[in-house]
Amino acid sequence: MNDQAPQTARTNLLSVFRGTRYSWWVIVIFAILGAISLVAVYSATEGLAYRIRDGNTFYYLRTQLLMLSVGLASMFFVQLLPRELLRGFSAFGLIFSLVLLLLTLFTGADANNARRWISIMGKRITTADIVRVPVLIYLAAYISAKQDVIKSFSKGVLMVALILGAVCFLVSSSLLTSLIFALTGAAMLLMGRVRFIHILGVGLVGALALGLGMMLKQSTGIEDRSDTHRSRIENFWAGTGDQALKAKMAVANGTFLGQGVGDSKLRSMLPESHNDFIYAVIIEESGLLGMIAIPILYLLLVLAIYQIATLSPNLFDQLLCAGVALSIGLQAFFHMLITVGLLPVTGVPLPLVSVGGSSIIATGAALGLVL
Repeated sequence: MNDQAPQTARTNLLSVFRGTRYSWWVIVIFAILGAISLVAVYSATEGLAYRIRDGNTFYYLRTQLLMLSVGLASMFFVQLLPRELLRGFSAFGLIFSLVLLLLTLFTGADANNARRWISIMGKRITTADIVRVPVLIYLAAYISAKQDVIKSFSKGVLMVALILGAVCFLVSSSLLTSLIFALTGAAMLLMGRVRFIHILGVGLVGALALGLGMMLKQSTGIEDRSDTHRSRIENFWAGTGDQALKAKMAVANGTFLGQGVGDSKLRSMLPESHNDFIYAVIIEESGLLGMIAIPILYLLLVLAIYQIATLSPNLFDQLLCAGVALSIGLQAFFHMLITVGLLPVTGVPLPLVSVGGSSIIATGAALGLVL
């Protein structure tokens, strides 16, 4: 009886999740990235805390710990939701997402000619993060339900093209965010047995929607980011730009062993060091070890989700796994490429590491879909 008790307890613990032991890989990687986040955020926000928090250097650390806890709770909550419920309310979730993005476009806070946030109870919410989960659920539900007509563009693929085009247009203040939605949707279509030529058609519709949308925003005065996009691309090709140069300096200053945890020399000079360039702070303080460890962790996370997908019983679950893995993996990949100067600068947080409540909570909820 004593021999059976530990085995029973372990079985009950594993039964909390729909998946296999790979679900625990996801949770462990979440915890490791969260621990790295707390150290990096505490270091990166020291100067910011003295400027706007009266020297309370623990303010951002406590806030980040709270957001990571809420993100973990959202992961546990979402994984308990029945699949039938997710499918049944997928259309409602999509409508909610489009309405939220429209509200952001017309009433959102304007910062640097970009409207990406709305304010709720005094807190700034990045709506592109919030809509990620319902959009992924709808795409997975629609593609899996339309398998009998999925080879037809008009009957099976056109709706997805229109939805992705609308989402890409509404989040076009960040071109990389639009690209992440587009690439994730295209991969889900490919996994759903859609013809490659039709996927190219979806890409064309999305590109046209994005281009026309940016022109419409500019002509109506709702949002004009053309000068910003142009200058960032020009700075990238010329190897100039204050943000990119300081990020490269931080990376170079990391050398092989790094400056030591909490000893970053450039964190106060680096714009958004706690968010868009937190990878640069990690590299400067931990050196080559941190530079390699972070991408390995995200690669392991994607591989764990892939293993969960291979064991999933139906196409809906497999598509959800693909969407979640790609959206998180691409976001992390783009963030790291921007930091080391291989992509033009744009605001892309490092999932589960950068400061940002909406991003962490949305990422946690997305991971809950695959557990």
